[in-house]
Amino acid sequence: MKNSNESNKENGDATEEIVVTSAMALSAQQLSQIKKIIPVEIASTLPMVNKVNKKILAGFIIEVGDWSLDASLNYELKELIAYAKSQ
Repeated sequence: MKNSNESNKENGDATEEIVVTSAMALSAQQLSQIKKIIPVEIASTLPMVNKVNKKILAGFIIEVGDWSLDASLNYELKELIAYAKSQ
């Protein structure tokens, strides 16, 4: 799982929504559970959008402005391959 806190403020990006990317559409209940991961100050003020990208295979990616959390199977497999190559 990758947690990124790289700043996009220098690029002028404004946080307008919480984007949850998943391999399939998520139910309202699943989105509600995911929203618990996001800091309360952000989650309570921004709308949540679910985007579907089958390339992530499973899991999800949460993006809120300059903060992201990659809990996708695609990311984990890439990390495993990189580790195996380094051994």
